[in-house]
Amino acid sequence: MKTNAKIWHWRTYVIKYGPENATYKHILLTLSCYMNEVGGSCFPSITELQKTTSLTRPTIVKYLKKASSDGWIVTQKKKSKNNEFERNTYTADIPDRVVKEINYVVKDVNRGSKTDSKGVVKEVNSISSINNSTNNSTEARERKNVSKSLKGIPIPAQAKPLFDVSGFKSAFLDYWIHRKQNYNHWPKEINVVECYRELMKMKNEGQDVVKVLRQTIRDGNKAFYPVNDKNFSSGKNEIEDKRFIPKYI
Repeated sequence: MKTNAKIWHWRTYVIKYGPENATYKHILLTLSCYMNEVGGSCFPSITELQKTTSLTRPTIVKYLKKASSDGWIVTQKKKSKNNEFERNTYTADIPDRVVKEINYVVKDVNRGSKTDSKGVVKEVNSISSINNSTNNSTEARERKNVSKSLKGIPIPAQAKPLFDVSGFKSAFLDYWIHRKQNYNHWPKEINVVECYRELMKMKNEGQDVVKVLRQTIRDGNKAFYPVNDKNFSSGKNEIEDKRFIPKYI
């Protein structure tokens, strides 16, 4: 199919015309592994990219910004359904210089015959337009499926006070969507009940459980930790403090 070739074209362009810096190229090619057939629906967290590239957080952030400014990707801020947190989404793109170089090669192969100088640009534009509709439908379907899974899990009596907290239900759903997207974890009863237990413990210690969930999503983690605790940062809580890490999380 024509659309199936889109991401393969982009990978080929990255390999052939991409940056000489090996780390930069490694990040681009790794990012392509999260993209769908047309180069979109891509929203891995920095923590997830750290695991898959074995690179440090500052290095990944640096080259993602460079990839965006160089024209290899389009980076957009995507808000959650209730506008309470944002995440980056990445879409494949092709820098102008590469478009010109590709067209130059095509002209050379055709021995100077007239070519469609907008051909490659047209293909890139088609990637972007298809991605917009694909991303929206994928996210809506994923949200519906995760919500359905959560509804099928009984809420323990001791966890019911959590649902009296304004915004908890929505934040907890967003948390599990984040778990699914970044860790490929579907909500199972043993995991969900353990999360309830840990959140109740934090609530009883005076923590705002909605803020705890939003902080966890924002920092790309799966384990919970105290709000704005300077001893914790993205990814670090899973190593430094076992107290807030559910056994099965």
